[in-house]
Amino acid sequence: TLIALGKLRAKTKYGQEVFRVDSFCMYFRNTKGGFDTLKSNTNQMTSEMKKRVDAIDVKKSGGMLMFENIHATSPDGKDVELPPLRVFLSKQSRIRFGL
Repeated sequence: TLIALGKLRAKTKYGQEVFRVDSFCMYFRNTKGGFDTLKSNTNQMTSEMKKRVDAIDVKKSGGMLMFENIHATSPDGKDVELPPLRVFLSKQSRIRFGL
């Protein structure tokens, strides 16, 4: 859902509380061996983020999406920073999520 819709959504692990994501950063490997930081000021991936995700050759070497500086509004209206999230992309049928 995250990649197909290009939208970040957050909810508590064991509850039903939904947090509104207000902004986040994504990190992508660049050709120099480092990382490029792309920022969205909404819960939506930017067109550049989507373009970079589409360019990842999962069949060749897999990939990883890194989300950090995820700022959200809690159900009671407080500003919170959520923990980073890494999504590992693979051609295998097994999918991993992690911090």
